Amino acid sequence: MAFLLANLHHVDGTPAATTEIGAFRMKGNSLIHDGPDDLSSHGWAAFGCVEVAGPAGFDELKKFVYRFSSKASPKLIEQELVDMGNRKEMKVKLQAATRPKVDHIDGKALPKP
Repeated sequence: MAFLLANLHHVDGTPAATTEIGAFRMKGNSLIHDGPDDLSSHGWAAFGCVEVAGPAGFDELKKFVYRFSSKASPKLIEQELVDMGNRKEMKVKLQAATRPKVDHIDGKALPKP
């Protein structure tokens, strides 16, 4: 698995509105990346990707993974994640999950896609 220092884009090519930088590449174009801050946000797409939802959720995931680094490094977290990927220190195991049916948040109906 590799960590990419890249800005996210929607499927249509427009930049995603996020300050959480980077993505973990699992295989091919399948990524683990920042997702919506809350489920009422829409416009995110997950074509084979895993999106980390919640405010600063992806940044928290990066910090969690960083703690497993074999090198004590004063580098920026993102650069150490790139280096961990290059050293082949990261693996991910995904399990199948059923997509939850979310049609209301806090009592408010979500728009239909």
